[in-house]
Amino acid sequence: MGVVGLKRSSIQRGRGSVPRILLLFAGAIAALVASAATAAPAGAFGELTYRECIADSAAVGCQALSPAVLTGARGIAISPDGTSVYVVSVGSDSISHFVRNFDGTLTFADCSSSNTIAGCDDIPNTPGPMLGPTDVIVSPDGKSVYVSSFQSNSLSYFTRASDGSLDFQKCWNDSGVMGCTNLSGTPLTGALGMALTPDGSSLYVTAQTSDDVAHFQVNASGEPVYANCVGDDASDGCTDLATDILDGANSAAVTTDGSSLIVTTGSIVTVDHFKIGAGGDLTFSDCAHPSGFAPCIDLPNNAVDSLSSVVASPTGMIYTAGSFNNPSLAEFALDGNDKLSFAGCFTNFGGDCTKLPTDAFENTFGAVVSPAGDSVYVTSPGNNGISSVDTLSFFRADAGGRLTFDSCQGNTGARGCFDVPGGPLDGVIDAVVTLDEERHRVVGSVGVPAVELVHRGQRWVFELPDAFGDHAAHAGDGSVAAPMPGTVLAVTVAEGEQVEEGAALGMMEAMKMELTLRAPFAGTVTHVGAAAGDQVALGVVLFEVEP
Repeated sequence: MGVVGLKRSSIQRGRGSVPRILLLFAGAIAALVASAATAAPAGAFGELTYRECIADSAAVGCQALSPAVLTGARGIAISPDGTSVYVVSVGSDSISHFVRNFDGTLTFADCSSSNTIAGCDDIPNTPGPMLGPTDVIVSPDGKSVYVSSFQSNSLSYFTRASDGSLDFQKCWNDSGVMGCTNLSGTPLTGALGMALTPDGSSLYVTAQTSDDVAHFQVNASGEPVYANCVGDDASDGCTDLATDILDGANSAAVTTDGSSLIVTTGSIVTVDHFKIGAGGDLTFSDCAHPSGFAPCIDLPNNAVDSLSSVVASPTGMIYTAGSFNNPSLAEFALDGNDKLSFAGCFTNFGGDCTKLPTDAFENTFGAVVSPAGDSVYVTSPGNNGISSVDTLSFFRADAGGRLTFDSCQGNTGARGCFDVPGGPLDGVIDAVVTLDEERHRVVGSVGVPAVELVHRGQRWVFELPDAFGDHAAHAGDGSVAAPMPGTVLAVTVAEGEQVEEGAALGMMEAMKMELTLRAPFAGTVTHVGAAAGDQVALGVVLFEVEP
């Protein structure tokens, strides 16, 4: 979960990659071009330029969508190849599929719903089993899609065709109704968030009502197989934790090395750290709490409150956001003993946290980090009152992942934020970082990071300047370098092999996203500098091609 702050930017093309950001909102949004284009000086990485929007109606200049399936849009995911976008919406109990075009814009393709909606395919056993969908994840190989649903207490599994269309396969819930497989105990009551290991072998679902985390092992075909759960009460059929640290579990993230699962809770307000063992099983390690709730480490009083989001950065940092009382963004790291260590926090009020130069946080809800780990964005939906201020805040991260506030955008221009006319940020909640690819010839890596934000039936497209600079390629010499720190998933060529321009040389993964590394021109592969499974740093030359 997360958000994207926005300011004007010049778009740098022709060398390396062109990052793009898509935002999906749930309210009627206005055209943003004029305000974004005049809000700030151009050219700094992380600053955005508005492109377009899609909505259930043609409100405020948005492209009208038929059927109207984005009501209560709540979660979003992008396929690893960057060609498909999926949005789940609680208002229509649906999952919508958009085709991603050459220029990054979206075209509605199809939808499936657990309620009869004209223009959508019916999911079997309607109504159900996907009532109140809250999160969606695409598998690393792009062949499977998973959806968690709060109202039907379920996990749904779809297979994905080469054109991005989905085919519902099966579901799991706590009662066996609506055609779903009945799980032992009640591990999915209030299913809310999900996290997938980088290799796609384990899927975790947070259950807000039953206060647990359910673990599914994923078989070779992509189908989840229920394994076990950990929770606050053994009566749910889960391994009982020593203390009630999962009360109101809502959001989860797997660290980029796949070794740890971080879970946030909204009721007890903890940041919980689990080690991922053999087969993906979870073992509780440690936690953090604002009052030192045993066995957690003590946090400053205003560092976290009613948490709703957690994201893991490739820098090793962990960021949490949330609170409708004391909105904050907090920074954590895993120390030398592999335990949670508090690093800092940001609030409007200061105190034990860094005080923001603007009162940008009305209510922090979501956070998202860029693929390279150098930018973090925070959503802040207002209180829907007279003084409601809905904002997007942008933070810059240094090489170690420590943050510095940069700027914010708001509906009214209040609180020191740049004004976005027309109220387009109303109720801004959720986002996800994704990767796409440029489809014209470039020298070196062609990865393109993007962000998708979901809320109230709206889609927004923004663009960023080149995130990677000289690290994206060694212009003219045929070298293809890692555009971000991550894991090499596959090497598909060998030294001496002849390749065509644009041919896939290998795959990288970072933050549950995949990037295809392609040949800059036709020629011979003269160097392969990594193997599948290798951890690589930003800028490391992975392939060399000679004409």
